[in-house]
Amino acid sequence: MDKEISKMFKDKNKEVFINSLTVGMERNLESLKNTTDNCVSLEINKLYLFFINYFQEIDLEYSKEALLGLLFKEKKKLNDLVNNKIEEKKQNIKTNYLGNIEEIDDDFVEKYYEELKKETERINEDIDLLLKEEIRTQFSNDVTTKFKLDKEEQVERIHSRINVLFSDSVISKIKEQTKFRDDSLKNMAKESYEKYLDINKSTIEN
Repeated sequence: MDKEISKMFKDKNKEVFINSLTVGMERNLESLKNTTDNCVSLEINKLYLFFINYFQEIDLEYSKEALLGLLFKEKKKLNDLVNNKIEEKKQNIKTNYLGNIEEIDDDFVEKYYEELKKETERINEDIDLLLKEEIRTQFSNDVTTKFKLDKEEQVERIHSRINVLFSDSVISKIKEQTKFRDDSLKNMAKESYEKYLDINKSTIEN
């Protein structure tokens, strides 16, 4: 095959390959947002049941509407913080890595996976700090203030449930899901890379 035509086919195959990776990555990380949203919702629901039982235990009069409103507001805050970081990862991979690939070599899949892991480590560090600050500094105090829980044992009980169990559960589950997605994206990249090689072989070497 003429070298110029061969190069044209190779460039087009590369473009198709990169576009396929980009679309797959974007869909995967959008799906991750839904998954992490569900993780937060599950833990918020557990917290709601805890509050109902604890408020009954200490014979506290409260409005369920006010409690649900406070929890809904917190769920939205946490989801927004996490989703913004996932969006950062998506844009960084798309722009800084996939948008700058010059050569696709035998180590491409591993290099891509390492880039994904670096971004995941970065956003997980941010998520850890942001969620701890929001939950332990803001939300915990919002609850004790909203429902006038000013006795030392009440404050300690609320802070213990929110600052330790709730905080740790939410953060660990989100980190787990972000890491899991990297393995999924690596497998997708491997399949796409194999197709890319097959197409190159059939269109360029013949």
